[in-house]
Amino acid sequence: MENIVNNDNIKHSDNICREEKNNSEILDNNVVKKRDSNIELLRIIAILLIIMYHYSVHGGYESFSYNTLTKWGGGQIFIQIMGLFGKASCSIFALISGYYLITKKEKNHYKKIFPLVADLYFYSIILFVIVYFFKLTPISIKDSIKAFFPIIWGPWYVVSYILFYLFIPFINKWLLSLNKKQYKILLIFILLIWSFIPTFSLQAWRFSSIDFFIVMYIIGAYIRLHLKRNHRLFFWISIISGILMILSVLSFDMLGYLLKNNIFILNATYFKYYNSILAVIWAASTFIYFIDVKFKSKLINFISSSVLGIYLIHENDLLKRYIWRGIFPNANYANFPYIHALIKVLCIFIICLIIDVIKRFTISKIFNNWLDKNYNKICSFFRNKASIILDK
Repeated sequence: MENIVNNDNIKHSDNICREEKNNSEILDNNVVKKRDSNIELLRIIAILLIIMYHYSVHGGYESFSYNTLTKWGGGQIFIQIMGLFGKASCSIFALISGYYLITKKEKNHYKKIFPLVADLYFYSIILFVIVYFFKLTPISIKDSIKAFFPIIWGPWYVVSYILFYLFIPFINKWLLSLNKKQYKILLIFILLIWSFIPTFSLQAWRFSSIDFFIVMYIIGAYIRLHLKRNHRLFFWISIISGILMILSVLSFDMLGYLLKNNIFILNATYFKYYNSILAVIWAASTFIYFIDVKFKSKLINFISSSVLGIYLIHENDLLKRYIWRGIFPNANYANFPYIHALIKVLCIFIICLIIDVIKRFTISKIFNNWLDKNYNKICSFFRNKASIILDK
């Protein structure tokens, strides 16, 4: 890509070049040894928080209310807190993409889409066969259709990421054409419209998944191009914003209990939405802090390379019903979920990791070798078809 940069961008060029050599984008699983392990550790933490979130929201609990709070007490509050940081962790992944891809050259950009789509289809179809064969959960005709068309009905994050990925070269050209002042104005407008106003007008969920990627990508790119980072400052911002999110759950539940009013309890996790101002601050400050925690670990990098697989397996639409409601159902432990939650989250992480590692060293290797040999042919085919269509 021809970089259109301003004077502010040039100041950061040396750091950018050094980081570019050591990192690749969020869902690229081919580079293990070269990555800086600070961001890879953050990816592992983020996927664990996402699994905790799914423990909270997919557990089959009855709707939280004054009655359930009275019955389950601290168990309900614990489950609510477990679900606080899942969506914000999705924001972290999108921030990482913006941070690294803003300086990525266009050459072979779209090649990364093929392994993503392949993983999406592989896990969707294989898990459908397993669930159907072992009768783990009832499967409808609609479920069957969805399983064979995951690019439409698959896990929202991966599907949205693939669609968003198509537009990254165009977004990069636009963002790199802005000077620092213009970029700041853009961020202010976006955060006001997308986060600040919706949060305080009680509409913090009223946006789509694609604009989520756009906003987080823009923030991540700004951090790379313009932000002067203060390591300790962002550490404390991350801690304070996280504590405020937890306190919001405690205070809303307390108000609901004292006033015997379900409105407060139903909204106790209001700030978990990825465009709530607290979630945005927590995600951005946590990511910025981890940027400068430099260290190398082959083990961390190795585990991190399976983050996508872990997500696709445990969040499969059919399998997740069995995971959360069939195997030691979450709802049965609502009054004392602490040990159950810890063991279940860790087991899911480890089992999914093992499955994906096996796939990486077998099927993924075969597919990647095939893709390396045939990518140019595939590109030529699509270019020719596109030219014919455009000419007509």
